[in-house]
Amino acid sequence: MMNKRIIIAMCCSISLICGAFPFNAVADDPVDPENVDVSEVPTEAANYFVWFENVEQSAIMEEASVKANEYEDTLDRTEYTSREIEKLKTDYYKKLLRELTSAAITERAESIMAELGIDKNKAAISKYAPMIVCELTPEQFAAAESCELVTSVSPYEALEDREDATDGQLTTIPPIEDMASILPGDANEDYLLTLNDAVAVLQYIALPKKYPLKPQGLINADCDGIEGISGGDALWIQKADAGLS
Repeated sequence: MMNKRIIIAMCCSISLICGAFPFNAVADDPVDPENVDVSEVPTEAANYFVWFENVEQSAIMEEASVKANEYEDTLDRTEYTSREIEKLKTDYYKKLLRELTSAAITERAESIMAELGIDKNKAAISKYAPMIVCELTPEQFAAAESCELVTSVSPYEALEDREDATDGQLTTIPPIEDMASILPGDANEDYLLTLNDAVAVLQYIALPKKYPLKPQGLINADCDGIEGISGGDALWIQKADAGLS
């Protein structure tokens, strides 16, 4: 009987203690503001990709179409067949698109460079993509990230080699002065972004020995933001061709 009373008293005491001093089985660790991951701010000048908003294509296409029609009128007075005229007109239209797009991109890039105070001698403007590769000081880096026309700023490592996992062929990211030849997605290097590039990527993935890509094409084909050439790059090209990317 005495033992039973002692056990009951001990249980009551434990309950009172637990009620007076509540605890959690797992305590939440306090957040240390100093351990919050933040983007590293550059402390010295370095080379960067500076991507900006693409130029409006509708006005460029309209201007190219008007000039191509004028060219067709001239060809109608020659001895070319209608099929030959159509091909010449199409080729001329594509050429105009490249030239007008390149001129518009260059104009916008130079405007951004002037706003950021970028030295033209330390920069390269892509001919067909809205991109500048240039040296930025920490102050210019901050200004670029706050510029309304700039969409992203990322480090550029010109000397980094990478090996394509499909066939072991080494490709080297070109130095800054050669960046103008890069058009993301232009796998077949015809200076246009079309479904033909998506086909070239898929053929290369399936049969790299039979359908190889040139060194520049390998760089252009890796365009979806994920390292390595895959079906995702072909999908990115298809979306870009449809105006969805």
